[in-house]
Amino acid sequence: MSLLGQAAVAMWWNVRPEQRSEFGDWHSHEHFPERMSIAGFRRGSRWTSTLDTEGFFVLYELQHYETLASKGYLDRLNAPTSWSTRMMPHHLNMIRSQCRIAASFGGGIATSLATITFRKQKRAGSEVSADPVADRLRLEAGIDRGPPAHNRYAPDERSDDRAADTRIGRRGRLDRADLRL
Repeated sequence: MSLLGQAAVAMWWNVRPEQRSEFGDWHSHEHFPERMSIAGFRRGSRWTSTLDTEGFFVLYELQHYETLASKGYLDRLNAPTSWSTRMMPHHLNMIRSQCRIAASFGGGIATSLATITFRKQKRAGSEVSADPVADRLRLEAGIDRGPPAHNRYAPDERSDDRAADTRIGRRGRLDRADLRL
């Protein structure tokens, strides 16, 4: 599926089985509607892992990257509801990445999703770009031969994501990937 907008917030975390029911209720009935009411939020989706019974991936698609610095977003971020405050400690091993959309194409709505992270590698004093690795993977996987969808995210190096994470009060880590597919 082609993404809506020019930016995204991509997040991975785990929720223990005993918290899943309340988490689903909170995320579906309070958090998603709250986020989607903020100007610039175009679409939100939540995915469950097929490999890890506790794993989730959430993607918020944004009209513009600047939405993440908007008053509407920062007001909600810095004044969470009591239910949100209660639920945040249950987001285990959280990784949160603010991204600019580097490329997106495809049609239809996806029923499954894979996320792949690439990081630059250091070799004998030089840096190897993640792009050739991603290009090779796409070719091997047949992505260039007509997939349903392909999306590339480029985490924004100019932003201070750590400040955003601090404002949120997350216990997760900020992921500085070079490329996500």
